[in-house]
Amino acid sequence: MFPKLMAVQNDVSSLPDHMNDPRMGKALVALLQASVYATACPVIGSVAELVDHLLVDPAKEWPLWDDYVLLSVPVKESGHPIFVAKNKRRPGDNLVVKLSLGRHEIDFFSRIHQMPNVQHAIRGFVKYIDGAEVQVDSFRCHALILERGTCNGLEGLPFLSTKRLLRYNFIDEVVKAIQGCHNLNHIHGDVKLDNIMFFVADFGGATQYKLIDFDNATRVGKPMNKHCTPEYCPPEMAKFKLGLTTAPVISDTSYDVWCTAVLILKLYSEGGTLIEFAQMNDDKILAAIAAPEFNFERSLNAIVLKDQQKECLVKCLEVNPANRGSLRDFLNLLPVTVTAATKNKTTANLEGLMKEIQELKARLKALHMDVNNHGKKTNEMKDLQLATLDKIIETKNVLLKGIYDATEVSVPTSFIVLPYILANQDQISPETNPEVLKKRWIFLQVSRKLVPSS
Repeated sequence: MFPKLMAVQNDVSSLPDHMNDPRMGKALVALLQASVYATACPVIGSVAELVDHLLVDPAKEWPLWDDYVLLSVPVKESGHPIFVAKNKRRPGDNLVVKLSLGRHEIDFFSRIHQMPNVQHAIRGFVKYIDGAEVQVDSFRCHALILERGTCNGLEGLPFLSTKRLLRYNFIDEVVKAIQGCHNLNHIHGDVKLDNIMFFVADFGGATQYKLIDFDNATRVGKPMNKHCTPEYCPPEMAKFKLGLTTAPVISDTSYDVWCTAVLILKLYSEGGTLIEFAQMNDDKILAAIAAPEFNFERSLNAIVLKDQQKECLVKCLEVNPANRGSLRDFLNLLPVTVTAATKNKTTANLEGLMKEIQELKARLKALHMDVNNHGKKTNEMKDLQLATLDKIIETKNVLLKGIYDATEVSVPTSFIVLPYILANQDQISPETNPEVLKKRWIFLQVSRKLVPSS
């Protein structure tokens, strides 16, 4: 039989002649065991076993699909494991691959990318590159290729706690990202510090906090999975998980509002610790949240915020989701200059100047290349360099004026801000306004005294 099977291997057209032979199965096994292509493939029964298997050989690259490979370098091993990924055609791309048993997150990204105006809404989301089902030796799972972040909010908490403005920026970007999700008629479903990632752009170095982990993202109005992170769990989900209610929790934006309020409360709490949950395990935390009398009063009293800001958090931590606040309420935590919806003239001027500087830089780069190749256009390059310096100085002045505009000063204590006061008055007063002319004359006299004569 073995010679016949070898013949089938060489000529598949003869396969039907031997299909009915009862010894076919045993012979096939014998052939596979004797084949030079036979390899030892361990049986992998879980994601945890898969992670252990991938870490056996740190130098190995595991093919995924197309030009993507998984490197045996873990970024996160618990929950959904995440490894460094590489695009062989573009090895400089900063990527990770997330492994998952389900395809919920892949379906979420596929669904929203078909919606209109999606690019604006997902600016606060981790960049999704691709996703597919993969076979890693004997284990099948789903994999998502994503952009790689620097650290998550929990890891950056000690840094965020040092500066008030850093926390303001963090809250502003997180709220905008969640609002983007709501604009797509979905909720994130698991907002927490761990799921806020800090990203640094490969080109230009721009930084941004983005939402990650959309495994629990759900359309508004649809039943949610029985899942939550205990400390952030809203009361309606805590009751459902504990069996105190039987009807599934229906997805609503108020769910994310509660989680975001807890995130902000942890952001301002010492060490990110909530007093109400001290020394509690997950089950006890859920039981505490599900209790009718539950509130975060002790943690709220312990943080350093104004009463008005605390009232905002209290409103968003309302036990009844129908009476809970909205994402807009969190803007009351921020300075007006951070959340202004309309752009003032200083902002518009600055954006215009930055655009001009970028154009000048592009022309300079082209000229440098031309000089290197031909040794010409030296005068034009010199003019462009001077123009760039002028724009940089002008940008500095606009920035200083912006700082002055954003500062609540009724009576300036330094003549440094006087030119900007004059500029503002010039916008609303005619050139012949005696008061403006008088202030200009005084400013010029003081300036001459400070500048040494040649």
